[in-house]
Amino acid sequence: MSLPVVRDARREDCREVQRLIQELADFERMPNGPKIDAKVLERDGFDLSPPLYHCFVVDDPSDPTKLIGYAIYFLGFGTMVGRRMYLEDIYITEKYRKKHLGNALFQKVAQKGLEMNCADMEFIVLNWNPAQEFYKARGARDVTKEEGWHLFRIGGESLQKIAESKTKSSLIVRDARKDDCSEVLRLIQELADFEKTGFTQLSAQDIEQDFFSCDRPLFHCVVVEDPDDTSKLIGYSIYYNHYGTWTGRRMYLRDIFVNVAYRGKHIGDALLREVAQKAVETGCVDMDFIVVDWNPAQAFYKARGATDITLSEAWHLCRVNKDDLRKVAEGKNY
Repeated sequence: MSLPVVRDARREDCREVQRLIQELADFERMPNGPKIDAKVLERDGFDLSPPLYHCFVVDDPSDPTKLIGYAIYFLGFGTMVGRRMYLEDIYITEKYRKKHLGNALFQKVAQKGLEMNCADMEFIVLNWNPAQEFYKARGARDVTKEEGWHLFRIGGESLQKIAESKTKSSLIVRDARKDDCSEVLRLIQELADFEKTGFTQLSAQDIEQDFFSCDRPLFHCVVVEDPDDTSKLIGYSIYYNHYGTWTGRRMYLRDIFVNVAYRGKHIGDALLREVAQKAVETGCVDMDFIVVDWNPAQAFYKARGATDITLSEAWHLCRVNKDDLRKVAEGKNY
């Protein structure tokens, strides 16, 4: 019997990956099961350019036609740190656990994160899942417990309703331009001050590079101009495609912010509507975002159909910083 090998997934692996996704769903006590099949995985990972996700797999040492593990990941973006690796799933079939295969997959994703110059890595874990200890041993912090971040989700019907809603704001929401980067950065810092998260590590040049000066932008941005000074912005939203192994293409709302002097004028609704329209246009089945637990904006989102799935399903957000990511990649912290 040969040793298990961790490798990049191939198109012909999609049926086996889908089978393992179902195994993970069964383990996580999700009886309704994934909604995507092998054909969707093949399209989203191998037919699209850029692909919506990347995948590592582990071959079954006793049967080369079978897989015993997988990890699905993709690039994201954080307005405090820039490039971020997002680990959607990591799973080893029960028979092969405690053989360091999960560690080998995690290490591969960490190495890829460093290769892509990611500042950190994020993922979500059910709060009863014993895998939490595995992640903590590798430097992961539960930022839901430590900082109060909750994961929210707007489902397909509510997303469609928002997209079709009539805006009550007379101000124009438009796509950001290259010359907006300094103003977007100023608003990002305003949001950071409000959320008490410190100083953003981004510069206007970073925003320009990852949005305007690359073939495959890491994010998209819509903005609202100051009606009294068109050289200034009073609001913005940053968003990008995520991927869920249950549902496929998903919209991720990274930030939505309106300057305090302009709140109560339906500008937040106009920004949310714009992102919802982009989500519907690109075939997203839902939209995720995080909100800190003390933020009164939770009521705004709930009124528009958002569900706090940290409370309803016990999902916790975890993060591995760059120093620990490097240790994982080099096999030094466990």
